[in-house]
Amino acid sequence: MIGMNAQSAKSGMKILIADDDATSRVLLAGLARQLGHEALTVNDGAAALAAFEAAQPDLVLLDGRMPGMDGYEATACIRALDRAHWTPILFVAAESNTAEIVRALDAGADDYLVKPVHPAVLRAKLSAVTRVQKLYEEGDAQRRHLQKFHDAAEQEGRITSHLMKKLVNAEKLDDPVLDCLVQPIANYSGDLVAAARTPSGSLHVMLADAVGHGLAAALNVLPIVPCFYSMTAKGFNIDMIAVELNRTLRQYMPVDRFVATTLIAVDEAARRVSVWNGGNPDVVAFNDAGAVVARFASRNLSLGIVPEAAFDPLVEEYEYKASCQLFACSDGVVEDYVAVSDGLARQQRVEGMLAQTPPSLRMKRLRSALAARTDDGSAGDDMAVVLLRCDPARQALRPVLPRMPAQWQFNAGFDADDLRRLDVVGMLLDVIASVPGAYFHMRQLGVVVSELFANALDHGVLALSSALKNGGAGFEAFYEARSAALATLEQGSIEVQMESRWRDGAPLLLLRFRDSGGGFDAAAWRGGGATERHGRGLALVRSLCDQVEFNARGNEVSVVYALAPSAAEPLRAVA
Repeated sequence: MIGMNAQSAKSGMKILIADDDATSRVLLAGLARQLGHEALTVNDGAAALAAFEAAQPDLVLLDGRMPGMDGYEATACIRALDRAHWTPILFVAAESNTAEIVRALDAGADDYLVKPVHPAVLRAKLSAVTRVQKLYEEGDAQRRHLQKFHDAAEQEGRITSHLMKKLVNAEKLDDPVLDCLVQPIANYSGDLVAAARTPSGSLHVMLADAVGHGLAAALNVLPIVPCFYSMTAKGFNIDMIAVELNRTLRQYMPVDRFVATTLIAVDEAARRVSVWNGGNPDVVAFNDAGAVVARFASRNLSLGIVPEAAFDPLVEEYEYKASCQLFACSDGVVEDYVAVSDGLARQQRVEGMLAQTPPSLRMKRLRSALAARTDDGSAGDDMAVVLLRCDPARQALRPVLPRMPAQWQFNAGFDADDLRRLDVVGMLLDVIASVPGAYFHMRQLGVVVSELFANALDHGVLALSSALKNGGAGFEAFYEARSAALATLEQGSIEVQMESRWRDGAPLLLLRFRDSGGGFDAAAWRGGGATERHGRGLALVRSLCDQVEFNARGNEVSVVYALAPSAAEPLRAVA
């Protein structure tokens, strides 16, 4: 007899033994118990199947030939019951016959023993099974662990997908002049298209392509979507929107999570297209014959990279006299990771295809081409496409002028700490945008407010000389001095007053900025123009406003801006 295994009965296996021969049952049960395992015995296949369901043993020893349900049939039935968990089955037969061994293994057995079973052989077989079971249990634990991660990722993905659908506001993409496509290579896209009309009727479109792809990339674009819609709804122009989107990404996302972005504004009343392109392929305008009539290359880095002080919001414009169609896309469309490594060559091929296709069929052909790339595995990135129809024949109606408040006033004061931390210009423009009718003038008012605040801060509070701009380093030296002075600012303030007034039945906006600085010679400024590199900002303010006045000290300026829409103001377009 072999000695007791070091393994205790508590930690041993539960073994089910099925054999119609009583002597074999007793022998096998005794050997199993000596090895530290628990033994359950039955005398036929049907009883083995019932005991297996009731006791859930760790291992089964089956005699192949038993009356009624034999070992082969019992093995097949056990395997059918035990799909979620592997239970080893060892056949015990009276002879070593190749055909019998093959039949047992085909039925689902894991190994084969020949009677009489030698104790050392049984011990070795059970030890081998124990090792395999341990590996199986470790693999099963890892599988459950991975399943938890998978379930969590799916849950996060569902939430992200829900958020994206809500934030993108798909019904606003159903604009009569807009056709777009977003095609991810994973479940979630880092490319996004959003569109909305301003209160004056201009169409704003944003095509964003976050670094990477999948869920992580999709999360990157979430912060900028509400900002785009909110500012568009308030009538901000795309240059101001670009500044705020860049600031938002830098505030909320890690430094390596940038977003290539194209912003397009179509003013159908003025028949003008404005484009800000940061990091995406060229935006191209095709006429109906397929010729390129305008091109807007990327002249900026992706959003989230450039600090606010160095950010360039300048847009490019094109006035269309005849019908044309704007094409914008993410870099996944013009990159081919299998056939072509030159992105420019791919873009030329895409543009050539569009030029040879009638305008009404271009999106259909693009969808087919991009779907083929996804299907054959050659697409290496998410893909997004925008086609915008610009037609000078579309009629426009002037919107109804909103009811202006009889009297509206806003006062705010900003101390040194506020001036260092806050986006004062953005706050003021956000307030102005809430004034009915002001959204027709947000581009001009953005210039006015920005220049008045910069004058109050730079030359009033910080007491910087404009002569710095005339040196060899020019504006770069000026802004370096500005950043250094602002970082160490401990005292100083700017007071702002804004109010609406009426004059001869027309609405006006009064803006007053007062700073704590020493002022300047306003009389000299009134008498001359801006011939140097400095002074142009105030000259621009004077050209935009009905009235510009400084106090005697020169540290307070008041401007009056007319809010009534003129013939040159945007009109609401209708189909």
